[in-house]
Amino acid sequence: MGGIPATAAGEAARAGKPRRGARAAPGRSPRQDQQGIKGAVSPRAGRPAGFARRLAASAYEGLLVGALLFLVGFALLPAVSPAADSMPTPTGASRALYMMSPAARRLSAIALFAASGVYCAWLWSSGRRTLAMRTWRLALRTAAGAPVGLPRAVRRYVACWAGPVLAIGGYVALQPLGHGRWALGALAFNYAWGLVDPDRQFFQDRVAGTQLIVEGSNDPSKA
Repeated sequence: MGGIPATAAGEAARAGKPRRGARAAPGRSPRQDQQGIKGAVSPRAGRPAGFARRLAASAYEGLLVGALLFLVGFALLPAVSPAADSMPTPTGASRALYMMSPAARRLSAIALFAASGVYCAWLWSSGRRTLAMRTWRLALRTAAGAPVGLPRAVRRYVACWAGPVLAIGGYVALQPLGHGRWALGALAFNYAWGLVDPDRQFFQDRVAGTQLIVEGSNDPSKA
């Protein structure tokens, strides 16, 4: 009779341990089950960058894009400018002021739009970063914290033109009234949007479903 309590205690102790003969889920090994449990926990999303930090990075980015467009425009000069001997030279003038033809202006606009689009969309997608983002330690991510794909980066780039398009439209509408200069304020539309957005997101990030986070902020040791 004295061995019964000891046997019961042994069974109770073994009840808290997994049995050696226990089988894993069909088609999976116990190691895969453990890895699946670990993989189900997603890493903490990075800390969103502050409004002033994003604005400063955008200003720096604008300078870089402006320099890129200057180089592209310079490279296009041979294609959109006529030969020197074909330029009209009025009597008493050394060289007439040349204005590009409508076709040349359209070609230049398309080339500049495409060049800046390739620069932005390529460096915003797949975890890449522009020089301005590296300088300010920023990374572009989706709302879920994943790297941005190319289609979403293109959508963000197109949304960046909302302010310039509004400014051009406003200028065309207000210039006949003598108030065309007031349309320049629309250039700040994308960034002024962050003042009223619930999450302080810029317009292009709200449209594309993206966010700028501080690089390394998902690592507690770098926060």
